[in-house]
Amino acid sequence: MSPTLLWALLLVDGSAAPDFERDVALLLERRCVSCHQQGAAKGGLALDRRDSLERGGEQGPPIVAGRPDASLLLDYVSGDDPEMPRQGPPLTADEVAVLRNWIATGAPWPEGRE
Repeated sequence: MSPTLLWALLLVDGSAAPDFERDVALLLERRCVSCHQQGAAKGGLALDRRDSLERGGEQGPPIVAGRPDASLLLDYVSGDDPEMPRQGPPLTADEVAVLRNWIATGAPWPEGRE
């Protein structure tokens, strides 16, 4: 069973969120942070900082905890012709599912991690 399918099944009964360090942070660091980090945040978005994810711009906050369909981050990385990432291939369906599941479960961000 793929990890994404496992997360989807666990979310059906609300019992689990993706592991932030292993799943979410690693994905953001591998696919997003080279362009969206503190000090070099393209579009004003630093994906290595919780406060940047919660701050609203003209279009609203990039994530809305518990509401993946209202989260702009998912709009940018998913769909038939995703806008992000601009460099490299689009996120895979599994990568998008990890972000969707993380947001759906409240987008937890560990204490002590900026």
